[in-house]
Amino acid sequence: MDQVIENSVLDKTVHARLIGNLDYISQVARVPAYMIHKSAKPYLSHEEVDWLAHYRKNKVSGTAGLCLMGEGQNAEIKFMAMAGALIRNFIDARVSTLASMYDESGSFAPPNPTVLLIPTFCVAFDGKPLASWQLQQVYSMLVDRLAAGKLTVLYVVDWKTLKAQYGASMVEFIQNNFTILSGD
Repeated sequence: MDQVIENSVLDKTVHARLIGNLDYISQVARVPAYMIHKSAKPYLSHEEVDWLAHYRKNKVSGTAGLCLMGEGQNAEIKFMAMAGALIRNFIDARVSTLASMYDESGSFAPPNPTVLLIPTFCVAFDGKPLASWQLQQVYSMLVDRLAAGKLTVLYVVDWKTLKAQYGASMVEFIQNNFTILSGD
């Protein structure tokens, strides 16, 4: 960790408050501290870096965010790297799994940061799918975030799995409102 901090991209003056609260910020954002210290470029494709570099333009463009498509994306690490880059630019970004959006009582309680990154949005699994009422909550959250001008970053393994897990309306919503980037 000392080597990562030694080679940190954080400026000690510009990022002084961030550095002083790094453990707390890292915990809330669900991003390892080293990802906030390191450049995201080694983890991302050129297109993904470009999307991040144009964050402010994307925010006012009317899109809901970014959808990463395809198997083998290593979405968890990519999303943590993206969040680290956004945090360094003083943007409230958080990585959250769908499962963690439900509190102990089972109530849907998603975080509401400026950028929400969901690496488990649509993954291939052999388990029980979300119930229809849960699908409605997730869909409503995405629509509410779009209406509020808050970007969301999703990982989707493929359109067929998305349709099977969420239905045609979700496929249409994502295709019409997200920037879609396919894996390398």
